[in-house]
Amino acid sequence: MRHSAYRALPVSLVLAWLVGVSAGCLASASSDDSLYAGTVTLTEDFEAGSKTSYAAADVTLATGSWNLNDALVGTSSSDVKTGAKAARLRNSGHLTMGFDKANGAGTVTIHHARFGSDGNGSWGLFASQDHGATFTQVGSTVATTKTSFATATFTVNLSGSVRFDIRKLDGGTNHIDIDDVKITDLGGGGGGGSSLNGIQTVFLIVMENHNWSSIKNSASAPYINNTLLPMGAHAENYVNVPGIHPSEPNYLWLEAGTNFGVANDNNPSSNHQSTTKHLVTQLQAAGIAWKSYQEDISGTTCPLTATGLYAPKHNPMVFFDDVTNTNSSSSQNCIQHVRPYPELATDLQNHTIARYNFITPNLCHDMHNPTGCATSDEVANGDTWLATEVPKILASQAFQNNGVLLITWDESEDGDLPIGLIALSPRAKPGYSNTIAYNHGSTLRTVEEIFGVTPLLGGAATSTDLSDLFSSGGGGSAGASLSKHTTLGIPSPTSVNDPNSLLSVKSGYVVSYNSSRKVPNWVSWEVNTSYFGSITRQDDFRADDTLPANLPQAALADYLGSGFDRGHMCPSDDRTLTVAANQQTFYLTNMVPQAGNNNRGPWVLLEEECRKLVSAGKEVFVIAGGEFSSSSKKIGSGVAVPDKTFKVVVVLDAVGQGPRDVTRSTRVIGVEMPNDDSQISITADWRSFRVSVDTIEAHTGFDFLSDVDPAIQAVIESRVDNQ
Repeated sequence: MRHSAYRALPVSLVLAWLVGVSAGCLASASSDDSLYAGTVTLTEDFEAGSKTSYAAADVTLATGSWNLNDALVGTSSSDVKTGAKAARLRNSGHLTMGFDKANGAGTVTIHHARFGSDGNGSWGLFASQDHGATFTQVGSTVATTKTSFATATFTVNLSGSVRFDIRKLDGGTNHIDIDDVKITDLGGGGGGGSSLNGIQTVFLIVMENHNWSSIKNSASAPYINNTLLPMGAHAENYVNVPGIHPSEPNYLWLEAGTNFGVANDNNPSSNHQSTTKHLVTQLQAAGIAWKSYQEDISGTTCPLTATGLYAPKHNPMVFFDDVTNTNSSSSQNCIQHVRPYPELATDLQNHTIARYNFITPNLCHDMHNPTGCATSDEVANGDTWLATEVPKILASQAFQNNGVLLITWDESEDGDLPIGLIALSPRAKPGYSNTIAYNHGSTLRTVEEIFGVTPLLGGAATSTDLSDLFSSGGGGSAGASLSKHTTLGIPSPTSVNDPNSLLSVKSGYVVSYNSSRKVPNWVSWEVNTSYFGSITRQDDFRADDTLPANLPQAALADYLGSGFDRGHMCPSDDRTLTVAANQQTFYLTNMVPQAGNNNRGPWVLLEEECRKLVSAGKEVFVIAGGEFSSSSKKIGSGVAVPDKTFKVVVVLDAVGQGPRDVTRSTRVIGVEMPNDDSQISITADWRSFRVSVDTIEAHTGFDFLSDVDPAIQAVIESRVDNQ
C-alpha cells in the first residue's frame, strides 16, 4: 500500500473523470444531485482540484463536486500525500461528497496521516442515502497517529444511492491529511456480460489486411508475439464478417453493425450515410465522450478525402452525415471529434481522454502498404509502430483504471480467414486464447455493452460479445496487463513522457527510469525456473539502447574509479536461459552505484536465497531500487548514489499465481541495506536488514503490491519477515 513521498505521475487505479451509465443515460458527477453509475471503484486523489483556504466551499475534483469545510487541498512539503496534493482537515472539518454514487458501496478505504509535526487526531466516515440531508457514522472512529499513511478500511455494504462525509471528530487544532479515498460498488454496473462490468475506457486500434496466420508466431511481429499475447487475451477465430470486402465496409460494420451495401473504398462524398443508428451517435446521446484519432490529418478540417498516408476508408465516423454535417469539411462537430493522432499522447498525459477512442495508424503503420514505408515488410512496420505506441496507452491512468485496448485487423488477405483480435486490460485474462467464433459485430456489441447503450446495432445483436476474454467479477491486475514482471502491481512513478519516471518494459524485467539521477527508480521482475539455464555471465555492461537517444544515461566511465560497483537490480544469475536474456541485465538502467560490501555481501546473499526458493518450486516477485535524499552522493557525470538499497520479495507457492493468490500468510521480505562500506559489512547476514514493506514505502513513496487486496496488503506489508 502506498505511503507518503514524491511521485511524479500516479499510475494507481485512479479514476480521473467519473461519469457513468444509469438507466441508459449519462449523468454528470459535478452537480449537487448528480449520480455516478457503472463503475467498480470510485477513487478520489484530490489531484484535480485547488483550494487554499479553510473556509467552506465547493471544489470540483476528479469524481465530482465536494464541499470542503474547515479543510483545504494541501500541497505543502508538510502534507503527507500520494501525488502532489492531499486534503487537509483541521478542527471539526468535513470532506463531503456533493453527488450520489448510484451503485451503492461495498467498501471504502482511505489513506490518513498526521500533518507535519502535528499531534494525533481522530476522524470518522459518515454515509447518507437521502442525497446528503442526513448522515450516519459508518464503522468506528479512526485514530490518526502516524506521520506516514495508514489505511482505514470500512465495510459499508449499502445498496442504492449513497454519498459520504469524512469528518474530523477530535475538534482539536492538529491537522489530518486524507488521500486516496476509494469506494467500491456493492454490485457490478454497466451492461452486458459480468466480465465487462466496470470497464471505463475503450481504445480500439484497427490494423490492415492480414490473416492471423501471418501475424501469430511471425518473426516480423516480435512485439505482438512476445509482449502483447502473453500480457493479454486473444481470439484465434475472429474473422471479418463473411463476404464483406474490401476495407471500408468492414470499418462501417465496426461502427454500425452493417456495411449499408457498400462494397468499395470510395470517399464519403459517394458513400455517406444519413442514418443516426451508429455507435458514436449512441455514445454522444448518452453523454459519453468519443474521439477518432487518425495519423496524418491536420485537425483543421473534417478529413473527407485522402491526404498523405491518411485514407478516409479507414475512418468510419466520417461516413455519417450527423458527424460531418453532411460531408462538410468545415464541420465543427467532426473537427472536434476526429483529431490528429499525436493528440492522443497529450490527452493521455493530461487525463483528458475520451471514454471511446478509435485509432487508425497511417497506411505504413497499419500494415497496409508494402512500399514507401520504413521497410518493405508490412507486418514488421506495423509491429514496430505498435511497440512504440501501445506502451503510451498501457501506462496511462485511463487504461489502468479498468480500461481496455482492443487491437484487430479489418479483413483477411484471402477470403474470410481468421484475422485475430487482442484484448489488453487489467480485466483481461493474461496469456489466454479461445476459438469462439467472433466478427466485427462482436467488437461493436462489446463496446455497446460496456457503455450500456441500446439498441444493439445491426449485426451486433446476433454476434457473440468478447466477454470470455475478460475475468468475471473484477479483480484484474493493472500490473499483469502491463507485464508479467509487474503481476502484483505497478510501483510508482511510471510514465511514457516524464524523463524522471520513464517506463521501460523489457522481456526480462520492467524499469521506471530516472534520467535526472541516471539510475532506475525501481526494477520489477519475476523469478521462476523457466528463467534458469546454463548461460554464463556475459558482463556486457552498456548504456540502454532501447531508450530515447537524447535521454541522459550513465556511462561506463562514470563508474571508473568511483569506489562503487555497477550494482544489478535484476541480477544476471536470475536470467541464464539465453545469452540475450543475460545480456539484458547488463543495461546500466538496471543498475545503481552500489557499495562493494553491500553488493558483494548481504545483497548477493539475498539474491541466492531467492533462487533457492525458486529451485524448491516457488514463484518469486521482486522489486528493487535505491533510496535517495537531498544529500545523496553523485559520481561521474552526475549519477546519483542511493543512501540505501531496498528490495521487496513476494514468495508464492506455485508458478502462475498472482494477486488473488496472495494471502495474509504469504511470505513477504523487505530489506533496506546501507550503501556505504563504513556502515555495512561484506559478511553481514541479509536477515539483519529486514524491515516491513510499509517502511520502504514510507521512505520511497512507491506503492508496492498495489494489485493485491487492500485488506491483505495491510497485513503483509506491516509485518517484518522472520523466517
